[in-house]
Formats: sequence, C-alpha cells, structure tokens
Amino acid sequence: MDVLREARLFVNTSDFELLTSVAELRNVLVHGPRRPYDYVAVPRWAIVDQLKKICERMLHPECVVPKFQKQVETVMPDDTLASVLERISKADFSQFPVYNEKGFKGLLTENGITRWFAHQVIEESMIETREVLVRHVVREEEKRRDCDFVARNETIDAVRARFAKNKLLEAVLITNTGSRDQKLLGIITRWDPLEAAA
Repeated sequence: MDVLREARLFVNTSDFELLTSVAELRNVLVHGPRRPYDYVAVPRWAIVDQLKKICERMLHPECVVPKFQKQVETVMPDDTLASVLERISKADFSQFPVYNEKGFKGLLTENGITRWFAHQVIEESMIETREVLVRHVVREEEKRRDCDFVARNETIDAVRARFAKNKLLEAVLITNTGSRDQKLLGIITRWDPLEAAA
C-alpha cells in the first residue's frame, strides 16, 4: 500500500481507483483461502487492457510541452491595476506573470489582488485603480511561494505532484530548462493537470 500512496501523486483519480481495486483483488487471490483453480474472481480482459494503458502512461508520461505550450498573458510592473482588472473581465484569466526588461518579477493573482484590496480598505474607503500600479499589488504575492518554474520536458504527473505538495502554489511557469530568466513557453494553473487527466 506504500507504493499505492506514492502512486497517488502521479496518476489521475480513476487510474488510482482502479489500481487500488486491483491491489485489493490481488491480495484476496494471493492470500485468501482457496483450492486449486477455485478463484473468487478473475480479471476481465478490459481491466487488463486498462492496466496496460496505465503502465504505458507511467513508463512514458506526457510532458508539459506541447500540452501546455501557449502564448501567456503577462503584465509589467508599471501597468495599472485598472488595466489588469479589465483583462481579467475580458479574458477570464486569474494569474499574470509580471515581467520587466530584466525578467520575471512575480506572479499577480486574483487572490493577491483581493488580499491587496482587503489591506487597502482598512486604511481608506475609496481606491482609484487607475492610479495603482502592478508593482504595488505584486508585493502581496512576494510573501507567498505561489509559483514555480519547470523545464519543457517536465512531466505533467510531476507538475500534478508539485501542486499536491504545495497548497499555496497557484501556477507553474514553463521555460526551456526551467530557468526563470528564459522566455516563457506556457503556464499551468492548479486546475489544468486535473482537466488533462480527466
């Protein structure tokens, strides 16, 4: 069962449920009382085929590129909060990597914006979002480890495990070798690996 617990991080829910059921059946068949050729159950060929597919996915896991390679919406530190909120309402994005000419500066998220607003409301009742810059808001995010970088050949299962281990992780950014100084190739949000596994 230790192997199954470890496998839980690297397989989708339906695969994990099948592996658990098969492990229980295996224990009954191997350790239960029986007479020769008097089995409690016999696996169907369809189950054997599913196990082969799970084995294939585990031996040759899918990588993040090309699955999650895409043009990523980024913002700059001097963009206004109003412009970011407008982009959120139009495109329904919830995370924006922040870049300037020197490179990555942080991840601006809906959660970070909400926390920033909460702190501001305590101090003043009216906030003019056209006067607030991204760099002011992204400071809220710097206190949290809410994003990671991975290489293009990282497996989707490994990214799923990162999200499982770090509950604060909101996005994984993809670059060629996983360096934050390289060109951004894609972004994976917390829900993307779950949808890919469905």
